Amino acid sequence: TKNNHIHVDFFYRYMPRGMGRVMATVVDVLRIAFFAAATVLTVLMMLRLQNSRMTMVDLPMNWVYGTCLLGFAAMTVRSVLVM
Repeated sequence: TKNNHIHVDFFYRYMPRGMGRVMATVVDVLRIAFFAAATVLTVLMMLRLQNSRMTMVDLPMNWVYGTCLLGFAAMTVRSVLVM
């Protein structure tokens, strides 16, 4: 996968090469920062809700947050690799 969107690719095509490279780097850094922050915030939420259970299903709420944590961590690693 090329990891781009058609409308984003349109703007990069008409930018000067140096400006496009700087913009791509800024986007990569912001994406990594967002996913890393989401990972940390999910861990903090899991620590606050250690004994909390779901309302509808009698299972620990941390199972849901654990799934989200794995997803955010995987997206962080993938973003670093793509950069």
